[in-house]
Amino acid sequence: MRKFPFARTRKITSLDSFDIKLLTALQQDCSQTHQQLAEQVHLSASQCSRRVQRLMESGLIEKTVALLKPEAVGLTITAYVMVTLRTHGHNDVDRLNHDLARYEEIVELASLTGEADYVIKLRCRDMKHLSEFLNDRLMAHAEVATVKTSVVLQPLKETTEISLAFAQNAHAKGN
Repeated sequence: MRKFPFARTRKITSLDSFDIKLLTALQQDCSQTHQQLAEQVHLSASQCSRRVQRLMESGLIEKTVALLKPEAVGLTITAYVMVTLRTHGHNDVDRLNHDLARYEEIVELASLTGEADYVIKLRCRDMKHLSEFLNDRLMAHAEVATVKTSVVLQPLKETTEISLAFAQNAHAKGN
């Protein structure tokens, strides 16, 4: 993962059509050279380079990563876990947040409004690994009251891409 320590130094107030094309191309394959990007967005390589640098400096591009196939590294089970807490004391929640964030099986973690307090996306080797994680690690936390787990049978859509056309339209409408 390549993070950009200089991020958020310059704020971008709007994106033009070249920025949108560049960001779309980078979301699909960030390993492209500036020359390859230039051919796609119809700019010179130096213009692409300057624009990409500006987008990184603004913090709009948070980081660049390689996306791995979970199955290729032996993680064949994906599960979503809804967690409800017994207590909501500040210290208890802070400690649990810290502990959950450290578990390598957890690839996404979010606190929620509504019926559950957390949703967790897990990647596990097999059902035994999932069971051990739930029983021996997650349920071992005194703060956890209930856990409801759903195993993914077939992923129907997984993407890291953000639709810039949708985001721009929603922003323009004030949504």
